[in-house]
Amino acid sequence: MVSGGEIGAERAALDFAMANSIRHFGFCGSGRPSEDGRIPLRYTVIETESQGLSEAIFLNVSASDGTILFEPMPQGLSLRSTLTIASCQRTRRPVLTLQSYFDAEADGRQLASFLTTLRPSSLHITGRSESEARGIHEHVLTVLRLVPITAAPRVKALIGLHPGGPKSIRNPAPGRRDLQDGCGKLQ
Repeated sequence: MVSGGEIGAERAALDFAMANSIRHFGFCGSGRPSEDGRIPLRYTVIETESQGLSEAIFLNVSASDGTILFEPMPQGLSLRSTLTIASCQRTRRPVLTLQSYFDAEADGRQLASFLTTLRPSSLHITGRSESEARGIHEHVLTVLRLVPITAAPRVKALIGLHPGGPKSIRNPAPGRRDLQDGCGKLQ
């Protein structure tokens, strides 16, 4: 799970990963800036040289196989969303924009379809801040719970679509790919 942890949707992704023993990491601006002050040290994020958004966003997109963008606001894309989409285009990484803010099941269905098609070994999650979209943290958690991303023993994580909710998978089905140990695709 890749996420910078700076805002509501990203913090939810990291909280979900930690609650489900899924390795997580991400890049954030210098000084660990966040909407509520500083990103807490319990999150495994790496500070970039700049305090700006673009470097961290590009690195998070580059370190994953695909991006999920929670963009529920009808009045247009935020700067973060615009930079994320541009980074996905530049790196040729797929992006799924989820816009059903008040309908977690609709977002869950779209996410399930995306994951089934892509079968990523690492996933970047980003989106709006809590101040821009009240309740986005809880919405992202709900969507991720509907389409579980689970960890198997020894902290190798698998993306699994389980109708019964999160489960530990001991013998993955053929064709499934393990999320990478450590820090995604950093080389």
